[in-house]
Formats: sequence, structure tokens, C-alpha cells
Amino acid sequence: MMTAEDISRWAFLSYWGAMIFILIVIWLVILWRIKSGHRWWIGGLATVLVVSGFSLPIFKSIQKDKQKIVVKNEKYLAAKAVFDERCKDAGYKIYKTVEDVEGVTLLNVWSKEKEYENQMWGNAALPKSMGGKGYIKSFLLWRVWDYHTNEPYLYGQGFISNKPTIPPKVDEINRYKFTNGFQYVDVWHVADWQNQGYLRYQFKDLYDLDEITTTAIKKPSRYTVEFENPIIPEDRKIWLATTKAFIKDQQTGELLGEATWHSLHGGQGIKKYSTTGIWDRARVCPDIANSQMEPIQDFTLKVLKPKQLPQEPAVQTTSDATVAKPPQAQPN
Repeated sequence: MMTAEDISRWAFLSYWGAMIFILIVIWLVILWRIKSGHRWWIGGLATVLVVSGFSLPIFKSIQKDKQKIVVKNEKYLAAKAVFDERCKDAGYKIYKTVEDVEGVTLLNVWSKEKEYENQMWGNAALPKSMGGKGYIKSFLLWRVWDYHTNEPYLYGQGFISNKPTIPPKVDEINRYKFTNGFQYVDVWHVADWQNQGYLRYQFKDLYDLDEITTTAIKKPSRYTVEFENPIIPEDRKIWLATTKAFIKDQQTGELLGEATWHSLHGGQGIKKYSTTGIWDRARVCPDIANSQMEPIQDFTLKVLKPKQLPQEPAVQTTSDATVAKPPQAQPN
């Protein structure tokens, strides 16, 4: 199969091959028709004219490409200046933390559509975030937590589908801990005008996260998580996007925390590789969001601390190392 590189090579050979062919024909005609005293200066002049004719378009193209690069760099620097200014206010603002939270209420759910080449895509500020049921499920999952950074362990973003059945080694116990997510997530659901209300999502077995159940409820969790993706035309013109998230206590009306993220596509909408999109190559601030699959969920965990399931601290010794004994599933 012909590749873009193959096509470029053939175009290059054809272009210069045509020039060489024309020069050969001209010299054959000169040797045949022109007297020996005038052959060399006429041939030399013809060669200069032909080579110049073929070289001039390439020279103009190179100059045009250089000008495009200058304009592109100017556009990028202007956009980056706006992005850097926006990023001064990006990050988390935590006003109050709450311990032992069993569940949260999601006032909206992240869309699962990926529109990486749409300049007005709503989710562009956090382009890698999972949407749909994946967004809901990630509030429920277990995580591997890193004591040193006080963040989810970045390998795999800390998410695990089950409490591990293979106990960690003792050196891992000293750095990492397994933490469960929320025990349930309440989401406003509308099937039709007669069937609307809150659905409670939870795993049937909190130690084996294979099956999610949903139950209709009337009273959702008091703690709400909400996000907004403002479309600012001036920002979108330079491929800059914003997302904000808010965590509130609906019972007291308190704003417990808020977060802001911005993203910028450095190429200003121009794809570097044909196999990629655009927003999926954007840079996000704060910088930690570039290594997070679910920034909103990670922010939520800093404000609302999930009530932890019973953990068995007992250890047992094997021939290789001391390992932690995993907890047993609790009766329903």
C-alpha cells in the first residue's frame, strides 16, 4: 500500500526527473543544430534558465512555509499568554472537607461523546475524562492511594475494579493504601415526563465490583457534585476551553469546594499527525490533570472523604515477604 512518504518520494523524483529530461533534450538539440562555436554558451544559458524555472517555485514555497511558521508561532504565543493568565486561577479551592461520606449526588453527568476536532466541544477542557456510566462508576471504584503524594497512584490512575485478592508486599504497604470509593451515587434520571426522579447506583458487592444495581429513591445524598463547561467565544477562537466543578452541602447550602480547569491546543486547531484528533492533544492546567483520567472525581475525593469499609490490619508471613491480608466481604 502506498504511504504518504512513498507519494512524496515519487513526486520529488518526477519533478526533478522532468527537469533532467528537458535538459537532455535541449542539449541534444543544441549539439545537433548549433555550430560548435556557440554550443557552450547557448547550452549554459538554457541550463540556467531551465534550472531557475524549476527552482523558483520551490524557493517561493519554502519562503511561504517559513512565513506560515512565523504566523503560527505568533498565534501560539498569543494564545499561550491568555492560557497562562487563565491558569493563575486554575486548580482547587477547598473551603471545608467532610469525613465518612457514604454517597454523593451528581447533578449532571459528563457526556461520553468524543468530539476531538470540534472547536466548540463542551468537554474540551478535560478531553480525556470518561463519560456516561463510566463517569458515574468512577465515583464508586476502589483506588490505590499514594501516601507520599496524597494522590491516587498514577499507574492506572489508581483505579481498580476490585479489592485485590493478591495481598501487597510490605514495602507497598508502607507507601500505598487501598481506598474504596463512595458506596452509592445518586443521579437525576428522566425516562419520560411520568418517570423521572433519582436513581441510586451502587455495586451489589462492594468488594467485587462486577455488577451495578440501580434503585429509584426519593431522598438523594445531601452532598452534590456539579460541573459546567462555559463556551466562551473569544477563548474558543484560540482553542482554549474551561471546565468548573462545584461541591455543595444541599442541607446547609454551603459551597464546600470548587475547581477550575483550562486546556489549550498549542497547534491552534492544526493536527500534527493524521491519526490523532485536536483536543486530545491539548495541554491542561493545573498540570496534574494531564496525568488524571478523572480529574473531577479526584477533586471530589479531596473534599468528600468516602466512609471506608472495614479493613483487616492482620498480616501473614509467606516465604517471600510479609503481606497484608485482604478484607473479607461484609454481609449485605
